[in-house]
Amino acid sequence: MTRRFGLGHVQRIRAEAFGLPGQRTFRLSVESGPCQAFLWVEREQLEALSLAINELLGLIRSGVGRRGGNPPEEGIYQIEFKVGQLAIGYDERRDLFVIAADAAEDEPGLQVQAVSLLVDREQLEGLDREIQDILASGRPRCPLCHLPVNPGESHVCPRSNGHLGNLLE
Repeated sequence: MTRRFGLGHVQRIRAEAFGLPGQRTFRLSVESGPCQAFLWVEREQLEALSLAINELLGLIRSGVGRRGGNPPEEGIYQIEFKVGQLAIGYDERRDLFVIAADAAEDEPGLQVQAVSLLVDREQLEGLDREIQDILASGRPRCPLCHLPVNPGESHVCPRSNGHLGNLLE
């Protein structure tokens, strides 16, 4: 049975990257009272989250959300899993944004397999800035095929059929 856990309105959410460009791992780090959650994500998931944040913020016209939410259950202090699905939405009644993460299917034996959390507009905008900084610090992308290009290596773009040479020089 899938165990879901609601963290309520979190005190802190951060996007983090570890390692060198091309070999990095990414996670969302969340703090809610005595509970911490480390949600490991792919670069593409971070990029999609940033796009969704910007789209959602463009649709919402209200001000910054208020503090609130359910306190975490006693006894659970750290949650960690690789994210399979990530979703974002808006709770109009509470004027807060909802982020939901489900563990990847290849994560057996987890006590908690899905989490949801609430963040206000300021937290969401800060998260988006961190994601943008992380994405910008990675390897450059080819303007045609959007594949990462390793520094110091020649990139023959499959979309140019090898006729345009190195587009990033």
